[in-house]
Amino acid sequence: MNRRLSAILPFRNAEHVVLNLIPSYVDVFSELSSDWEILAVDDGSEDSTPEILCEFAQMYPQVRVAIHGQARGFYASLCSGLSLSVGNILFLPLRYQPMTLDSLHRLWSAVQNHSLVIGLAANEFGQDEIECLMLQRRVASPILPALSSTERLAAVVNRFESSAVIVPLRRVAFSQEKPYASYGRTFTTTNGREAMPRAPKSLTLQAAKAVFSRIKQFALDE
Repeated sequence: MNRRLSAILPFRNAEHVVLNLIPSYVDVFSELSSDWEILAVDDGSEDSTPEILCEFAQMYPQVRVAIHGQARGFYASLCSGLSLSVGNILFLPLRYQPMTLDSLHRLWSAVQNHSLVIGLAANEFGQDEIECLMLQRRVASPILPALSSTERLAAVVNRFESSAVIVPLRRVAFSQEKPYASYGRTFTTTNGREAMPRAPKSLTLQAAKAVFSRIKQFALDE
């Protein structure tokens, strides 16, 4: 499969975050693949976020910007990004924080054979948190509209739960090796491929709920 990566990054009043985050993603995506794009969606910001995004779009041909004239929310921003993106692989980070190249390589490798990849990172308390999703477009098309209703979401989750996998990630802020205690697995390589565990339905639903949570928190972002 010819793979092209589209990262959908919604922002609202995040001028200080954008200044560091976009260049960091440009650096790691350039190392990851030769065929990628960033869809940066500004959701009615009242600060300099849209102007900064437009400057980055002029600097980097892979960065494209969509601007909402007024705030419409995280869900609408995801939908705008999805409609404008062209990649068959989508990257949806749930936090304003850069990813390591190693973590993106893990996600990129896993999504080749699985329709939904759930990126988990341990926080400072050793608890696993969902950091991001990387998914094939054919899965994203039914998932995003289903985010408007828990009942619709549960029905969609049942359809792709068997092809979802977990990928352990290391947060940029952590320099030390850290075990992923909740799953307690060693990830081994077979024929050059890292064996990833299947994601149980509970975690698949948790991933969807993490997107729900991000939708609710979006208006509170700086």
